Amino acid sequence: MLLRGKSHFSEFVEDESIATNVLTDRLATLVDQEIIERVPDPDDGRKYLYRPLAPAIELLPVIAELTAWGIKYSPVEAPADALPLADPAMRKKFIARLTRQLAARKE
Repeated sequence: MLLRGKSHFSEFVEDESIATNVLTDRLATLVDQEIIERVPDPDDGRKYLYRPLAPAIELLPVIAELTAWGIKYSPVEAPADALPLADPAMRKKFIARLTRQLAARKE
């Protein structure tokens, strides 16, 4: 949700290979804890969007650092969209830009 901009339930199911009942429970917990919000999709009233709230956005630097660590030490090749996180200067700019974008969605 933070790094790749996912916001629909179907995107999480498809990209994360997670059982729908587990995903439903985890999303509900995050909503209950006010880490993310669930709002009606303005483009399709039958669907909902999941959006990060301030506590989730504040985690962005931590998640970026963990991702950078994984890129450095994992034997698995990182996806191309994660590579900017490997360079400390690029990571800092990426975090700042993404934090601004996510905060702007709430306004």
